[in-house]
Amino acid sequence: MHTPMTDAFDRWIEAIHHPDDETRLRAAVTETIVVRRHDPAPRGSVGALGATLEGIANIGAWLRMAPPGGVFSLATSPRAEGSSWHVEYGYRIETLVNGGIWIAWLEGHRIAVLTHQPFALLASQ
Repeated sequence: MHTPMTDAFDRWIEAIHHPDDETRLRAAVTETIVVRRHDPAPRGSVGALGATLEGIANIGAWLRMAPPGGVFSLATSPRAEGSSWHVEYGYRIETLVNGGIWIAWLEGHRIAVLTHQPFALLASQ
């Protein structure tokens, strides 16, 4: 079932899959988007804050740094926690499979703030 939050995360994934398409990024996030990128940590933990990125241009540049061919998807349905929405995501890049948690705050139908908490890779990966 699609909800406004599921749709917002779907637009975010579309922006990730098409990092050179600023129109898709603008459909997913606000002009003043803030992404708080945490260092990878074991599932159930939160890594240290690695970087805070602000604005469409900086987020676009960050997305373009990702390895090509990655496929992201939602692993769980978004759930509300206060004013934020939490969802587990997964990704595959060639044979590498991993994921993490996104926590988002919306402004209208777009993401205004996103906390990005990737899971640490397991030793077997």
